[in-house]
Order: sequence, then structure tokens, then C-alpha cells
Amino acid sequence: MGPAGAVRMGDYKYVEAFENGKVELYHLCDDFGEQSDLAASMSELTE
Repeated sequence: MGPAGAVRMGDYKYVEAFENGKVELYHLCDDFGEQSDLAASMSELTE
């Protein structure tokens, strides 16, 4: 992904790439390995 910033809020982790603005969202309790990106299906939370 390259340089990125991350924020954790409760069980969620939000990641934004600095170079292209791509965002990823993970629910860490259900997906500890961060394999299922929820950003598209939970767009209201990523905004």
C-alpha cells in the first residue's frame, strides 16, 4: 500500500493511503487478519 495513515475506533480500523487516497475499513473482532475490506459496503462509516 505504501505510506498510509490509520485510525482505530472501537472495533473498526480505517486506513487511508497517502499516495492515491484509497481507503480500507476492517472490523477487527471479526477479521483480525484484515482480509475483508468493508469500505465499499459501509461507505457511511468511511465518510
